[in-house]
Amino acid sequence: MWRAETKITKRIFSTVARPPVIRQLPISRFIPKQIKIEPHQMSSLEACPSGLFELMFSTKPGIPVPHFPITHSAIALHNPEHNLFAVYGRQSPYDISTWFKSGFRLFTETDNEKKYLSPNFHFTAYASGVFFTRAEVDSFLETANRLINQGTTCNMINSNCYSFSVTAMTLAIDKLLSREIVSARDISRVMTLIEGHPLADHCSIGVLNNEIVVRQMLQMLSKVQVQFQPPTEATHVFSEDESYVYQQSCLLLDRISTEATKYRIPSYIAKQLS
Repeated sequence: MWRAETKITKRIFSTVARPPVIRQLPISRFIPKQIKIEPHQMSSLEACPSGLFELMFSTKPGIPVPHFPITHSAIALHNPEHNLFAVYGRQSPYDISTWFKSGFRLFTETDNEKKYLSPNFHFTAYASGVFFTRAEVDSFLETANRLINQGTTCNMINSNCYSFSVTAMTLAIDKLLSREIVSARDISRVMTLIEGHPLADHCSIGVLNNEIVVRQMLQMLSKVQVQFQPPTEATHVFSEDESYVYQQSCLLLDRISTEATKYRIPSYIAKQLS
């Protein structure tokens, strides 16, 4: 499996810097590394014109109050070549400072979080160890922005910053599935990232009660299951990583189906699973 993953790195990233070597632990033992992003390390994607970007999920206090229990989420993209973090998230329509610029509106947009970070605060990121090209990053951020920010109002009940972050990570897995050689390890790492925080934070409000987010996750998990369906022929060698990510996708799909039903999205789930 390691040889296959080395091939994809060479083929896809031949024109850009290669990702740093990451110690390969058994896939089932992966725990996302927690990283403190200092304000001076934050930048824009435009300031990192070259290199690869490591996908991370990140949070900060929802309002600039120390130890505030509700968090704001965003996508963090670490560029190791410049050691910079481009943090992009859905901006709140309830930020009074923006009302003077564009007026009050419930439709929001994705923006660089550095512009809105209060003094003496920082983002905490959880690293996936999975790298993407700038074109891949632009694609999944733009699509998530269109589906969530332009498609729904940010009412904080069933649509919020977590809706955007989870959709972006789900679309990132779609990018991994579309590569010439698909890495079970990379897909599992991003799924673990989704399981560990967005699906565990604040009762999954904005995620499991958002039909668009649920639809994207179910579609992605169905693709993962098709990609790593256990072989019926004994001649095909099914790796430990492939077996694990298949089981992981089945369990996650079950979890989403069960928990989203509690949020009154049963009809859509039934349609997707039929």
